[in-house]
Amino acid sequence: MPNLAIICVMHFSDKLAAVIHSKNSCLMLGLDPNWEKLPTSIKTAQTLQAKADIYEKFCCDMVDVCADKVCGIKIQMGYFEALGSVGVKAVENLIAFTRAQHPELIIMMDAKRGDIGSTSEAYAQAFLGSDSPLSGDCVTVAPYMGTDSIKPFLDISKNNAKGLFVLAKTSNPSSKEIQDVAMLSTVHSNLNWTVSKYWAFLYEELCHLESLNGGSVYGSHGAVVGATHSEDLKEFRELMPSAWLLCPGVGAQGGKIEDVLAIRDEDGLGVLIPVSRAVLYAGNQNDYLAKAKEAMEELWAAQKL
Repeated sequence: MPNLAIICVMHFSDKLAAVIHSKNSCLMLGLDPNWEKLPTSIKTAQTLQAKADIYEKFCCDMVDVCADKVCGIKIQMGYFEALGSVGVKAVENLIAFTRAQHPELIIMMDAKRGDIGSTSEAYAQAFLGSDSPLSGDCVTVAPYMGTDSIKPFLDISKNNAKGLFVLAKTSNPSSKEIQDVAMLSTVHSNLNWTVSKYWAFLYEELCHLESLNGGSVYGSHGAVVGATHSEDLKEFRELMPSAWLLCPGVGAQGGKIEDVLAIRDEDGLGVLIPVSRAVLYAGNQNDYLAKAKEAMEELWAAQKL
C-alpha cells in the first residue's frame, strides 16, 4: 500500500500511476446502478429516497469487495441524477465513503459535461473543485463545442491536481455518424483523419500548451477511446502519447481486454479499463457480492503484469 499521506498531494497522473502499480491493476469499477438489473433480493424500494438508499449501499458494498483489485471507481452520474436531489446526495455519500475507507482509489466522475466557457467553469467547480461534495479526482468531458468549452476543466485540473478525460472515439455503435466523418483537406493536411482523430491531435497539442504534465510520462489529461474499436486503438495511442486512455466496452459491448492491454506501456501504464455490468450484475440473488468479487478477480487475473 503506497503512503496515503503523500498520495493526497500528488499530481493526478502520479497518483494514478502509484495506485496502478500498488494494485497491479488498470481496472476501474464502473458504478452504474440500473434499477432493472439490480439483484431482486434488494429491490424493495417504493420511493425515490428508498431507491437512492439502495443505490448508495449497493455501490458502497461493491467498492468494498472490489477495492483490492481496481485502481479506482467510475461513478456514472446519470443513474443517480434520475432520482433527483436524493440521488445526487447518494453520490456525495458514496464519494465520502470511498475517501474514508479506500483513500488510495481514484474517483472518476463520469458526467460528460461540456458547455460555453462560463458554464463549463461551473461544471468544473462542481466535479473538480476543492469545496464541492461532488468533487472527484477526474471527470469525463464532452468536447463537441470546442477547446474553449474544455479550457475551464484544464485550468482547474492544473490548479487542483485533478484530471480530465474527453470523449474522443466512444464505444456506442452510432458514434461513427459524427466521429468517423472524414476531415476536409482545408482543415488539416492529413487527409486520412476523421473528426475524432483530428480532435485527438488537437487535444494533445492543447494539453501540451497548458503544461498538464506530472512526474510520470503521462499528463493529467486523458481521452475516452472505446475498446470496441480495436483497429483504431494503436493510432489513438500514437496521436495522444502523453494521455491516459480510458477504454470502455470490454465485455458486454464486445471489446476485448487483450486489445486494450496491447497499447499500455511496459510498466502497465497508459490505459484504464472500466468494468461494470460483468461485475455489478454477476449474481442476482443473495450471493451477488460474492459473485461480483469472483468476476472482478477473473478480470484482474486477465490484465495483471
